[in-house]
Amino acid sequence: MGTSAVILTPKIKYSPEKLLADTIVSVFHADATLYFHNNKNYSDKGEFLNTTLNINNNSFAEKSEQSFIVTVHAMNNPSIDFYYHGDLGLDSNLSLCQVGHIEDIRYLWCPKFNF
Repeated sequence: MGTSAVILTPKIKYSPEKLLADTIVSVFHADATLYFHNNKNYSDKGEFLNTTLNINNNSFAEKSEQSFIVTVHAMNNPSIDFYYHGDLGLDSNLSLCQVGHIEDIRYLWCPKFNF
């Protein structure tokens, strides 16, 4: 079992489409594999809440322990509100939002840069 992480950004600058695009480009440059099924989750009112991407260091046909899931949140998703500035040593005057999260990070890898 790994750890999880949150993706924080100033609320005024956030766009779910930009986060998706930046993630795809990052995976491309890391020579990793991206699986995006365009599985969207909606609220009871029919509003888009989030979507997920799976990133893997190998093709998905190969078994690998080096993969994780990235969830990208919509602007109107209530879970983007971030209240834990003090816990992370961040300035509480910053208007940050939790635009996504990464699940089950076991360890970092980057085949191109050998981290």
